[in-house]
Amino acid sequence: MKVRLERCRKRYLGQVMDIERRSFEQPYEREVFESYLGSDLFIVALDNDRVIGYAIATVKGVIVSIAVLPEYRRRGVGKMMLEKLLLYVATGKIKLTLRVSNLGAHRFYEHMGFVREGVIRNYYENGEDAFIMVIRR
Repeated sequence: MKVRLERCRKRYLGQVMDIERRSFEQPYEREVFESYLGSDLFIVALDNDRVIGYAIATVKGVIVSIAVLPEYRRRGVGKMMLEKLLLYVATGKIKLTLRVSNLGAHRFYEHMGFVREGVIRNYYENGEDAFIMVIRR
């Protein structure tokens, strides 16, 4: 597997949406992804020409979403994308929210240096709480 990272282009949105639906119980709508097109902070991971993951952040230091196809997880793809995003974010504090039940993501972000800063009660539509995690650079 030879993975390369590049800015997301419109032609990749169908594959990004497939990853989104396969990764999250309450996926974002396509319009959310379209609003980030053209940004250095919306990247895709490609294995040949297949999108195997994507990551989005804001300039103000919020990780919007990171997802990798299930069959490519635990191979360093998420780490590569997160490290690239961290280079572009123009703030010393980067933050994200994640489901309390998402233990895999929690372990991943802790491994990357994020620490839990708090909890938001009833954050998700189903009433589940969210952890707030941050990393300072």
